[in-house]
Amino acid sequence: MGVPPWMAEPGRAIERWLEAERDQLITWLPVGLGGGIALWFVLPDPAAWGTAILVLVAGGLAGLAAGRGGRAARMLAIGDCRASG
Repeated sequence: MGVPPWMAEPGRAIERWLEAERDQLITWLPVGLGGGIALWFVLPDPAAWGTAILVLVAGGLAGLAAGRGGRAARMLAIGDCRASG
């Protein structure tokens, strides 16, 4: 069972864009760090932190599963790990 063509083309376009911009991708690191800092101030208690971490880890794992080793999947997984750490 493969990916439907209407879903495959946007994925290929994202992969081409990320490949062309691969030297610029490190600039997203402060964005992830800032997201983690924002979560620190927004989340009220440890239960909310646990929920946020589980959601971010699930998003990263879903990206790895759906991306099949592409750059977009790695970026999503790394970004989720940075925001939750």
